[in-house]
Amino acid sequence: MAPQQQDLIGLVLFGTAKCNPKDKLKNISRPLDLAHPNVEYVKQIDLIMSDTNAASLQRPYSSSEHCSLADALWYCSSLFSQSGSNFEAKIILLFTDDSDPHSTDTDQAHKARKRAKDLNQLNISLELLPMGTNFDYSTFYKELVEIVNGFSDTEVDVTSKLEELLVRVKRLEFRTRRHAKLKWNLGMGVSVGVSLYTFYREASILPKEPLYRATNEPVRSVKQSHDQATGQLLLPSDVVNYLTVAGKDIVFTSEEKEMMYKFEEPELTLLGFEPLTSAKEDLHFGPSSFAYAEETLIKGSNDLMEGLVMQGIAKQKVALCRMTSRYRAATKYVYLFPRDETFDSAGNLQTSLGFHVIPVPYYNDAREQKFGEKSPEVTSCKVYQTLPDKAAQTERLGPLNKEFNNACSLNGEDISTCPASIRPAPDTSGSPAKKAKKPLPTEDLIQQIKSAIPKREVDRFTVAQIKEFLTYHKKKM
Repeated sequence: MAPQQQDLIGLVLFGTAKCNPKDKLKNISRPLDLAHPNVEYVKQIDLIMSDTNAASLQRPYSSSEHCSLADALWYCSSLFSQSGSNFEAKIILLFTDDSDPHSTDTDQAHKARKRAKDLNQLNISLELLPMGTNFDYSTFYKELVEIVNGFSDTEVDVTSKLEELLVRVKRLEFRTRRHAKLKWNLGMGVSVGVSLYTFYREASILPKEPLYRATNEPVRSVKQSHDQATGQLLLPSDVVNYLTVAGKDIVFTSEEKEMMYKFEEPELTLLGFEPLTSAKEDLHFGPSSFAYAEETLIKGSNDLMEGLVMQGIAKQKVALCRMTSRYRAATKYVYLFPRDETFDSAGNLQTSLGFHVIPVPYYNDAREQKFGEKSPEVTSCKVYQTLPDKAAQTERLGPLNKEFNNACSLNGEDISTCPASIRPAPDTSGSPAKKAKKPLPTEDLIQQIKSAIPKREVDRFTVAQIKEFLTYHKKKM
């Protein structure tokens, strides 16, 4: 199998001169034990792949013409049983360049076929990947693969096998896991066991896990509660929850608090059957699920589910149900659309038998979109939203604008009627003009600043006027 995250892989060599001391079988070696892919495995495989003459394998193992394919298959099957893991699929990928390994030994060929029957009973598959150009598949391995797998290809294309192997390695693996296991209550004491699987779900990034710098082990946080008065450490059983009602504290235990969230048992309840036309597309919201029959929950669920699906398709009906997927989950209404099995031209299953579980909104959540009609030829004037509306400002301010300007004037005169000064544009033609000397301040300004100094009213003059005043006095000294 392709080395995915949860898969176990191993490497067994047969036809070697040396063998492992712990193994009693001859001419069989095990460079890699059956385990999860790790860094050491990758390094060893890279070392083997980088050596074109296979010298890295010849030195520790050597080669021998004496080999038993039956012993090699038995050795591989024993690795699965010794691992102690429950496998979804057990596959032996056989690489060989000898199309008839036991052409002169009929006893070994008979043992290999007998061992192939054992692999079939142990639900172990065998895949052949022939090496070389003069490999004759029909001589020996066609019968062997048919005994193990129950079927066999007429010919084995090495190129297609390698392409299939590369697809497995590069393929992203998403394991199907049910998100709910419920009883579908049909009424009158009849129930069907169903398992719900999500069709669509966004892939989430795993949260960061803090690690201890010295040992690189995960750091776990521990929450402790202390008594506020004495500082004594409290156990989880010492902490209770309470709710204040009418000035009194009502205490709840953790079991009572948990029961508050169990308003309804997780169940799928049938409310009735509706015509297929009543399930409008604009009522669907959220990702849908798919309900399979769960025989382990209630026996006979497969047969009853098949009958419901067939009758729903024949009568063009959908089932309206109330669903509570798990504790603390909100109860919602769903439509169950029946779907029959479909197969491709090769006889492979494409869609399974079951129901599409599509949630529908409540009455208050339904919205009717109202769209108005407008001619596409009509154009509207572009209005600048950043410019202020001066007419509206003047209307809203009224006489306050004039009063504000008079209150903020420097000399107390009415400046609302003063014309705004316009700065002449600079003359950019010819050579740059010399900077003109600023004239000295007038006597009126000097007298105003002098009279404002004792009154501490100098802040009403500008910085430029103060600089000119100081420059004038400096030149007079």
